[in-house]
Amino acid sequence: SLSLRLQGGLLDGSAQASARNTGPRWLGEVLALETAGRVGARLQAPARLALSPSAVSLGVAEIVVEEQGRVQLQETTWSPQRSVVRGSLTGLGFGATSARDRPANTQRQRAPGQLMLGAEWDLSVGETLDGQLRVFRESGDLTLEGEIRTRLGLEALEAVVNARGDRLTLTADARGSEFGRVQANASVRARRGADGMWSLPADSALLGAATLD
Repeated sequence: SLSLRLQGGLLDGSAQASARNTGPRWLGEVLALETAGRVGARLQAPARLALSPSAVSLGVAEIVVEEQGRVQLQETTWSPQRSVVRGSLTGLGFGATSARDRPANTQRQRAPGQLMLGAEWDLSVGETLDGQLRVFRESGDLTLEGEIRTRLGLEALEAVVNARGDRLTLTADARGSEFGRVQANASVRARRGADGMWSLPADSALLGAATLD
């Protein structure tokens, strides 16, 4: 479920003559945002929000995920010409009991040795793609479930996606006591459609390689 509370007002075009936007514009704040279910999240403090037919802008915001994780949204803007997202994440856990499996009115707890991930992103999407997304291990390990539960002995894990022009490149590096070291890289060209939307066409050539030491 999703709970959202906003506060603000609608401005007409004359009230914003000095701005470049045309048509009505809503200015205000997101006072509260909370989700419940498999992943619970809530907004820590009110965040500025501006809406119009031609632009969306969200101010700096912090979101708490399952009491442990933190999402920092430093910049979030959209327009038909260009969109920008910049932020970071810490404490994203894998392997804990889901909300549906735990008793009501109890908080989700980290499992001992649970894999915790962090992330950073700074991406711009317009006529070209530009920026980077990085996901990395902060602590913990990953367990494979089966007839025998197997821990990978993760010591390091990082994946980085770089965007330049129409080219997307991925580099990944993982090291663990049970499997050694895995390094991989891949590259593909994206395509911008007549509607301005970017996609990965089915006929795009995917180039890549991987090594296991």
